Amino acid sequence: MEALYLKSKEYPHWEICQLIQVSEPTLLSYLRDYQKGGIEQL
Repeated sequence: MEALYLKSKEYPHWEICQLIQVSEPTLLSYLRDYQKGGIEQL
């Protein structure tokens, strides 16, 4: 949820990754899952 919030505030991917301590592939996976099925998909 934090990643989605930061993305909605237009933080760059590299900064989101640093703030929530995940790799960029993990972040992209979260964002793709959300696009596919919303909160339930996450």
